[in-house]
Amino acid sequence: MKVNRSVTPVGAVTRGLLAGTVGTLAMDALLYLRYRKDGGKDGFPRWELSANVDAWDQAPAPARGGETAVRRAVPP
Repeated sequence: MKVNRSVTPVGAVTRGLLAGTVGTLAMDALLYLRYRKDGGKDGFPRWELSANVDAWDQAPAPARGGETAVRRAVPP
């Protein structure tokens, strides 16, 4: 028996936000476990917020990409 449900725009956005949240949490959990396995000592909040990063060369890849994009978009 086929159920005919129409998805509203609000429902679609809600489902998308939920799926994105679950995916992000899963990815962060995996990356944090790898960090700890490789000898990382920080707790999850400090690791997640990159609290020990003092320079761009220590920053995670998304941050370095954003920094590069801003440098190219904003003239010196």
